[in-house]
Amino acid sequence: MAFEIIRKDQQKISAWAGGKTTQLAIHPPDASYKHMNFLFRLSTATIEKEESEFSILPGVTRQIMILNGRLELQHEGHDSKSLNAFESSTFDGGWKTTGHGKATDFNLMTKGETKGWLEHIRLKPGESLDLKQEIHNDYIAVYLADGEVSFTVVPDGFPVTAQKGDLIILSPGNSNQAMKLNAVRQADLVIAMIRILRHSYHHIGIPTLESKPGEEYLPEHKIYHSGFETSKYGIEWMRYEKGCTMPEIVRNIPHVAFEVSDIHEAVKGKKILIQPNSPSEGVIVALIEENGAPVELLQYVKIMDN
Repeated sequence: MAFEIIRKDQQKISAWAGGKTTQLAIHPPDASYKHMNFLFRLSTATIEKEESEFSILPGVTRQIMILNGRLELQHEGHDSKSLNAFESSTFDGGWKTTGHGKATDFNLMTKGETKGWLEHIRLKPGESLDLKQEIHNDYIAVYLADGEVSFTVVPDGFPVTAQKGDLIILSPGNSNQAMKLNAVRQADLVIAMIRILRHSYHHIGIPTLESKPGEEYLPEHKIYHSGFETSKYGIEWMRYEKGCTMPEIVRNIPHVAFEVSDIHEAVKGKKILIQPNSPSEGVIVALIEENGAPVELLQYVKIMDN
């Protein structure tokens, strides 16, 4: 079980040009907003002036949800958007942005390949909500904009009460991990789903014309492969038969393979050689071209019991 509850009285409040800001959470925990070395940051802010200039933050994706009040965001050279309570907007932190109106907002900042989504859910007394991590790299954050809930992290947690201003964070853990929330009083919840995309080395596939000991044959692809199971460093020999339909670049150039947490996100914007597919139960693979070389991506998925 990996959850943390950050109570309202534990949160740090500081001033910004347009009002006050409260940092709720930052990841990694030793990162700092000042040094901009975070993957994600959660905060709230009061906007106390009719016109305010937002900090320019290149390389940061910003998502703002209004908790109360009304705010019009004007992005110089881009669009503008009017937001009422529990409406949200996503924009590039590097844009010059001006806010018009007084409000309190919830902020999610992400950097690099970290992705996030915000959603507002209102629970009436006695209603419940189940939140489940879709993959093991997901963080789920629940901010109580108003009200009171009792929550349990399943399968083996115990009930904990959270009130207005508290933040609950469910960190990556067991793939069966989930959170069940029950409204004690009517509760307005801001749900932040955060996914940190990770690439970890899996193997290197090297084309060869020589038959190797222990080769296994994949008739549907006309490929012999060997070495991976016994190599400490993940070296796999690939021998392609005549008539193999793999792209020429794959048959002639060694490829490096990485395990990723979300293969569909990982291939976005890439030159795709082979679309994501499942060659065997429990794994999805794809091939992309990066800097003139083939790269294999793998995502292992949990096989659910019937």
